[in-house]
Amino acid sequence: MRKNQRVLEAFADVDWEHDTFELQYITLGRISDDVRQWTEQLPDCFPDAPGIADRIDVAVLTESELNEQLREAISATQSIVEPILIRFTPSSDGVPWFVYENTNGAISYIGLVNAGQFRELYQRYRTTLFSLNIRNYVGDTSTNRGIMDTAATSPEDFFFYNNGISAVATKIEPDMEQGVLRCTRFSVINGAQTVRSLARAHLKHRDSVRRVVVMFRVSEISLSDDNLIVNVTRYNNTQNSIKLSDFRSNDPVQRALAKRFSEVPARNGKNFIYKNKRSEREANKIPIGMEEFAKTIFSFRYGPPDVYGGTGHLFDTGKDGGYSKIFGDGGEVWDNVTRDEFEKLAGTWFLCEQVRTAYKLEKANLERREEERKESSFPIVKDALERRWMVFYAIGCLLRAKYRDDSALDSDLRRFANPAYAEKRSDDVSRRYTKAACEILIRTYRAATKDPTFIHRNWFRDKKVLAEIENEVTFSESMLETLPRLH
Repeated sequence: MRKNQRVLEAFADVDWEHDTFELQYITLGRISDDVRQWTEQLPDCFPDAPGIADRIDVAVLTESELNEQLREAISATQSIVEPILIRFTPSSDGVPWFVYENTNGAISYIGLVNAGQFRELYQRYRTTLFSLNIRNYVGDTSTNRGIMDTAATSPEDFFFYNNGISAVATKIEPDMEQGVLRCTRFSVINGAQTVRSLARAHLKHRDSVRRVVVMFRVSEISLSDDNLIVNVTRYNNTQNSIKLSDFRSNDPVQRALAKRFSEVPARNGKNFIYKNKRSEREANKIPIGMEEFAKTIFSFRYGPPDVYGGTGHLFDTGKDGGYSKIFGDGGEVWDNVTRDEFEKLAGTWFLCEQVRTAYKLEKANLERREEERKESSFPIVKDALERRWMVFYAIGCLLRAKYRDDSALDSDLRRFANPAYAEKRSDDVSRRYTKAACEILIRTYRAATKDPTFIHRNWFRDKKVLAEIENEVTFSESMLETLPRLH
């Protein structure tokens, strides 16, 4: 039977390795205990998507439960009316919390709370627990999966890995003897991800989650002080996101690259700076960003990062990650960067830098010619040449096919580590290889569109496409003969 194109397009938007799914079955009948238990212990129904069970929420709802969800949604912006008791875990000297009070009389209580209390609060109040939080649970992101994994496998380390939970209340009554705070109009303002993830982890790992303690802070504020409420909520939720690449910024190999790029001859009086750490732009310096550098090298050698799962793959130091392929021997990450290895990396970067300029010009020319000829109502050029990473890969394929000897290619790439040499050769080598790469990509893309199941966005993240590009290069013998070597 013919597949519906709209359905295919919808499925193309699904990221089966990362997305989270909510499956809800609604019935007017009764639900047995066996069915409810099944929803908490999902079978492995998707063998081709390992770990997907951890990203699926199944809810079986009766009419009364559906009405409860409706009431919960309506009350999501309302605060909890009845007082809530928070029991703290006392320190070794018996002190349940640390108290901070500023000169204006604002007061906060900070201490350790067992994770089980937040699970119980979430089960009882659901989204009302986060009435003042500007962000609710954002789904099963890698961060939230990490929270669940730590709670399940390393509960004693959870405190060290997690930022904790912050809340506010209009009135806080401390009971030092019992180690309990009685909080009125209580709301979690930062930590919705932590609370929800702990609740989910508890479904499968009750014993482990019961051992988790969380750093907790609750501040007393007045509902009449709108400015304070807004600022406390805003600043508790305004944080710079930490990328996986940030954790690699201090690696010996990244520090070595920064040092070696600082020694590269200046261009037009400006020195190069390899930015292994995110920082402000420096005047009179030519920046080379670590992420952009890694994407370029990886694309040239192996293909666009999206084919392998995205930028995170490039900075994954695991055995299946891409970090050691860029900054190592494919198995181990370098402790340093030799001059030969640096020149090969830098040469690839400066060659691709010239290609980037040539690619923009070639793409514009091809799009204009296609428009003038109006050969087809379905334009190919713009779509086929949408992303430069695929162009870098195609050029890498052309060069590897031209040389048929990695050591000879590496030797010539090293010459491009000198920016002056790269610029001198750019008008010839970069332009000709870019033109050939664009031709290869257009042919490959045009052939792919003939498949009735073809989806544009998937073309850029399918490993089969890389093989098709490589095959197209291999069979383009006359084209390879006309292309020059780098030196």
